[in-house]
Amino acid sequence: MARPFLKWAGGKGKLASTILAAAPPAMARYIEPFAGAGAVFFAVEEARPGTPALLADANAGLIETYTVLRDELAALDGALAALAAEYAAGDGEERSAMYYRVRASAPQSPAERAARFIFLNRTCYNGLFRVNASGGSTSPMGATRTRASTTRGCLPPAPRRFSGPNSGSRILPGSARRPGPATSSTSTRPTSR
Repeated sequence: MARPFLKWAGGKGKLASTILAAAPPAMARYIEPFAGAGAVFFAVEEARPGTPALLADANAGLIETYTVLRDELAALDGALAALAAEYAAGDGEERSAMYYRVRASAPQSPAERAARFIFLNRTCYNGLFRVNASGGSTSPMGATRTRASTTRGCLPPAPRRFSGPNSGSRILPGSARRPGPATSSTSTRPTSR
């Protein structure tokens, strides 16, 4: 079964196959109002390829990361490779300094912000990635021996899952309580719904 590329508190990775087994055999669309790491979404897409999906989450950084994964995979891959190389080259103190430097940074491009999001998620304490009201990460660093699994190998083939004019899949900023404008599978511009 496909594994999520992020660690997420409350993730459904261990329950994904059970949830999928309880789902109707013919789903017209998979709707995930609290996307998180997307364990159930990736399980649905692996077992039932081409099922249109709608992913939503109140975490703007998470939604931007999914959008970049779909639309800017090469740029994301390059930014992740640079972070992973620097992290792998350092010892414990250098890794710690890097973690807090990256956590305090404010990347300008969507791909760099998504790489930062994935890096912090994969290297933070126990996978408990948190942000404050202003969107800044508040998670302390995890064990310095943790590998920064931030290379392409940790990423799912999500562009296939969201791509194509007929995929019907969308990424929706906001949550079930406060939806925002969606990004369609063919555009990064918000569309109304």
